[in-house]
Amino acid sequence: MTLDFRRPDGRDEELTRAMRELLAPPSAAGYWDGLEARIMARIAARGTAEAEPWGVLAAWARPAMVAAAAAVLMASAALLHARRVEARGAYEALLAPALGAVTPVETAALVPAGQADRETTLRFLIAH
Repeated sequence: MTLDFRRPDGRDEELTRAMRELLAPPSAAGYWDGLEARIMARIAARGTAEAEPWGVLAAWARPAMVAAAAAVLMASAALLHARRVEARGAYEALLAPALGAVTPVETAALVPAGQADRETTLRFLIAH
């Protein structure tokens, strides 16, 4: 069972009539003049500064400045963190043993006979 009350052409005359009555413009002759007077009085009461487009934006200035300051602080914190991570990575790369997991004894064995013990000592100090 359906509750479809539309005519075969798809229109509902009773609904159409009710909507036209509901949405019809006011029939009183002075309605539009009264509406204009109320709008103009409201604009005059607010003053000229707020009636201009920039007056509306002026109310947004303080929240916009707070949001901009928060964005700058977050960007600065992200940049500082990125620099710290980069510096830490460079520091760890510098201190990592150049030959991998080679122990100082093996390092000494890999040094050619012509090189001084000074380089072996330096590699030992850097590795540990």
